[in-house]
Amino acid sequence: MKKILSLLVLLAGATGTVLSQDSQCEGCPKSKPSKTTSSFDITNINHRHIVSLPKGNKMIVEMVYLEDYEMLQNINRTLTDFKNSLVPFHDSLDAGPSGTVRIDYLKSTTGNPNKIMIRRYSSNGDLFVENNGNISHLKIEQDTVNIKFEHIAKTMFGKASFHIPRPIQLKLILNNLNEIDSLIKEDMLQHYIDTMSQVSQQSKLAKDLFYKTTILYYPGRSGKIQGMVGSRFMLYKGITSGEDAYMQWIHHPKRIGAVVDVGAGLVRNTIAPVAEAGLEYRFSKKAMRDYIPMVRLSASCYFMFDKKADGNYQTNDNWFVNAEFGNIWVDDGKGQYFKKMTAGAGYLFKQRGTYFTGTTFKAFLNFPLGDQFVIAPEVIATNNFKGFFPGVTFKGFLFRD
Repeated sequence: MKKILSLLVLLAGATGTVLSQDSQCEGCPKSKPSKTTSSFDITNINHRHIVSLPKGNKMIVEMVYLEDYEMLQNINRTLTDFKNSLVPFHDSLDAGPSGTVRIDYLKSTTGNPNKIMIRRYSSNGDLFVENNGNISHLKIEQDTVNIKFEHIAKTMFGKASFHIPRPIQLKLILNNLNEIDSLIKEDMLQHYIDTMSQVSQQSKLAKDLFYKTTILYYPGRSGKIQGMVGSRFMLYKGITSGEDAYMQWIHHPKRIGAVVDVGAGLVRNTIAPVAEAGLEYRFSKKAMRDYIPMVRLSASCYFMFDKKADGNYQTNDNWFVNAEFGNIWVDDGKGQYFKKMTAGAGYLFKQRGTYFTGTTFKAFLNFPLGDQFVIAPEVIATNNFKGFFPGVTFKGFLFRD
């Protein structure tokens, strides 16, 4: 059953890719792409492997199956062919003193002609530098090169074999398009590619269609590569939709954050408004892509409405101080927002009214509901642990950092 499902998923992805190219001239998209988004979209990207190159440049490899790394076994030859294909378009590569160029290059391995698309973008702003009266116009945005390999692979499902389009894409984000020459000369890209291929395929799940990985590789950093926990090479289960937002959170996380929420709680048989504020500390674990451990100290207040002798109601605030621990979960590999699930205990340090008496504690769990809400079942022990009753609180975030 799993093999059949895998085949259907792969066929769906292949069909989408072929149609997107055949229905448009020379692989061009219907709408103008952004400066960095690839025109040659791969429907099913299971693996996104990112290399930090010198001078702020970057290389990104995207593919369906890890075994397709074999398509990149001669990357210098590929880059040389790409540079040669640009010779007739020399005039089209001039984007002005501060503009950017993005090039989409479709390299066929099936005998079809290669395709190339060049787009120029003006700068979103201008930056100048003055040195001894000489004014220079600076380039402030990077150029993008997307090289997609049109690859037809033989795939076995049981005793049956199928030939399915299975593209692989290499993206270079460069300060200047001419830096491709130095990449070819230094001859280091092949080493980076071989390293990522070797490490990512060590898993027994490497050939599973549903196995997804993200790699962040910093070869310029000092220290020995340590696989899953190294600071130079980090392999995560799951794929990010875009590395920028995720890397900003994971690799430069705020150690200390704040949270403020409000809601309502059902305490025994009484509904009471609830307000809460707290500070949390996050343990940055770079080797764990899916979650980050955290602890939190907070204060929460239940506003109870007690009826007085004259029939009127009085609002009594009852304050708990809480300690929690749990995890921040990255949602579905998107890296764009996070959820938190925590467990904790609270102590009643300010009591008013008659609802709580004596020493009072509570234990609770916080379960996320989407990105903005939390439901918290709890058990409250009051009157010096002589009375126990359940509660549940529904909270929405006013502020999170």
